[in-house]
Amino acid sequence: RVLSVGAESSGAGIYARHPLRRLQTVSVGSGRITLPQARLQVPGGAAVDLIAVHPAPPTGSAQVARWRQGLRSLPLVELRAHPRILIGDFNATLDHAELRRLLDSGFTDAADAAGKGLVPTWSSAHFFLPPLTIDHVLVDPRLRVHGVAAEDLVNSDHRVLIAELSVEASARATTEPRGRTEPGRELGDDPNRNRCQDPEKGQRNSGERKESCDQLIVLGS
Repeated sequence: RVLSVGAESSGAGIYARHPLRRLQTVSVGSGRITLPQARLQVPGGAAVDLIAVHPAPPTGSAQVARWRQGLRSLPLVELRAHPRILIGDFNATLDHAELRRLLDSGFTDAADAAGKGLVPTWSSAHFFLPPLTIDHVLVDPRLRVHGVAAEDLVNSDHRVLIAELSVEASARATTEPRGRTEPGRELGDDPNRNRCQDPEKGQRNSGERKESCDQLIVLGS
């Protein structure tokens, strides 16, 4: 686990079953909030950098400025670096310019790619508030989205967002984005998920084509 401890909701953390290496935190909102960043080593695959996102909520004029600055502090896609995933409560929908800036750099919104970009993630605890989609998993072009699910979480006003992703065994620099899922695909339904694994011999088998097997990552926000 890699944590950034803070008062009340200003803290954040990254937990994983596979090895994590702490990277430099990302300061947002004039340094009032620091977001944890870690490098996840996927077994048999490439290392992936994760950032737990949670900028200040835009609840007033001063907060809006900090929220905007926080989203603008997030790194863009860098194809010469490790693949990157931004995951968490962005306090922003796909319509906000600050979030569109990240998408325009090459990130893909996992829920949108899976045909679930309008499934609300907040607020599940307050019936008098309009449902919004403000939690996101933004993935690097070198990752593939296999499915996304949003589930209710006890004692939380957010729903948990689960994304099933895969990364190339050798995520080299490229300018071509990976393919997207078909709209409406459910979690775990990708028929190509094990396309290069021979279940009997336990070795890679891609016929005449030689390609790297993808390694699966399941993330929750």
